[in-house]
Amino acid sequence: MARPIAGTSRSNTQSCNYIPKTAPGDLRILRRVAAKVSDEIKGTTRGRRPKAIDFTGLQPDIIDKINQENTDSIEIKVREVERSVIYHQLMDLYINEKIIPTTFHLFIKLYGKIPAHMDLGEFRNYLYKNGFMWKQILKGTCVVIENPKVTYERFTYLKKLEHFRKQGKTIYFIDEVAFDTKGEIFTAKQSAAKLELQIRLMYAVTKTGVQVKQFEIEFTAETFLKFITESLLNHLSEPSVVVLNNNKYHCQEILALPNEDSLKKEMCDWLEYFDVPYDPEMPKALLFELIQKYTDISKKIYVVDSILKKHGHEVLRLPDCIVKLTPTTYYFDMLRVNMPQVLKEFEGPHRISMSINHIMDTVNDHIGEYSQIIEAEEQDILRKDIIVDSSFDQLENLMKISSAENNGYDSELPSDDSDSD
Repeated sequence: MARPIAGTSRSNTQSCNYIPKTAPGDLRILRRVAAKVSDEIKGTTRGRRPKAIDFTGLQPDIIDKINQENTDSIEIKVREVERSVIYHQLMDLYINEKIIPTTFHLFIKLYGKIPAHMDLGEFRNYLYKNGFMWKQILKGTCVVIENPKVTYERFTYLKKLEHFRKQGKTIYFIDEVAFDTKGEIFTAKQSAAKLELQIRLMYAVTKTGVQVKQFEIEFTAETFLKFITESLLNHLSEPSVVVLNNNKYHCQEILALPNEDSLKKEMCDWLEYFDVPYDPEMPKALLFELIQKYTDISKKIYVVDSILKKHGHEVLRLPDCIVKLTPTTYYFDMLRVNMPQVLKEFEGPHRISMSINHIMDTVNDHIGEYSQIIEAEEQDILRKDIIVDSSFDQLENLMKISSAENNGYDSELPSDDSDSD
């Protein structure tokens, strides 16, 4: 069984598409296009992708393969976007090349690492939707940076994780996965739609392997809390750390965060929860003043967090920007890769759960090594964030001087448009 690398995608990073002999028309058309563009020289026009990509959505090396091979079918690997790849490229430009890139510059640097069909407009929108933003350093020059809120959230999480490891606390990572009757993994959207019979697995993983599993036909906030209270808590014999992602079932709130427009009852309920004395006859303005002064309204109060903390455990929320950087990703990928084949070895109404148990038991021996890879990547991210934080002001000043000399060349911000330039 092949083992994934740390931070690998929850969907295929390279999904295989086939043009088989049963569709000779498609293959013939693609080969005709390939013949027309096979002699094109890459990179002759600054800022413009090879026409091979515009015509087919494929990289030139794949075009060459299609043009040269005389076979009945062609296997095409389609690359998906990995946020971690963009992050590390951005950090490399900051730290090693002393550059804060424009969208265009970053796009060129990522050639071959992002989908061939993605043009500059699509890339710009992807950045915007995944925690990156733009800073104008001079009129006419906007450079790409990570949203400070995203950076802070990740830094805080990784420092706390580092602290708990030094304390020797056991860290449990919680995740879920859903399968259809053929052993194929459902996306969260597909699972919620309940289009066909499926089975869901909730599981807790430490660096020594899977510790707790629970199978459910239906996954709701109630079944998740049942997993926490009846399965996980019974396993936790000493104070531990539980890492949860931002799945909507993990984020059921006890009380909604109050604001100045909240109902008076909501403000009173909030103050009562935090044991802050108040007079029910107070006007809303004074109640909200008490809330701001004596409670923390920057953090949401989740049901599951309250339950775990009540039993003496710490809770961490996994930032979306590194949601794949956990030991659960290893099991997710192993299940995705092996389920269709292993499922054939079992029969009966419980064959999906039997197959899941078999795969998890089989790959448990390698989780320690994988956890070390993850911890090393966490430290690498922390190191880069600290370096960039301490040198960013100086780097920005250098970019202002450089941009002034070059008059800038990228002031475009995200839009709904796509372009090929």
